[in-house]
Amino acid sequence: AHMLQQPKSAIARSPVEYALQAARLFHSLIVLKAAKFIASPNATVPVYCNTTGHVGLATAGSGDVLAGVIVALIARGCSTQQAAVWACYIHGRSAEILSDRIGSQLGFFANNDETLFILGLQLLDHANR
Repeated sequence: AHMLQQPKSAIARSPVEYALQAARLFHSLIVLKAAKFIASPNATVPVYCNTTGHVGLATAGSGDVLAGVIVALIARGCSTQQAAVWACYIHGRSAEILSDRIGSQLGFFANNDETLFILGLQLLDHANR
């Protein structure tokens, strides 16, 4: 919202429109974590919708973890867009699984980060089979 000089309420009403606008303006891939959208300025499929996630991710540092997963996937050779799509799925699905295991309806704590990371690796391993 700040980068586009728009109120948060406007972004919330039209997240895809503003994500695409930001992607084009900044020539960047945009991940709207709360809205679960990924927008790309130059792609055959310009917007992806991630349907995974959990309220437990709405804590300080969760976005940093997501950014780290994106960068790690890029370092392993994924395109930026592919890395963002996979990372958002892994991050969200891992949180869903973690919530089922520990029964949390609240935010995850820092000591849950290792568990989220392990779950993410297990998801990647399962996908590679």
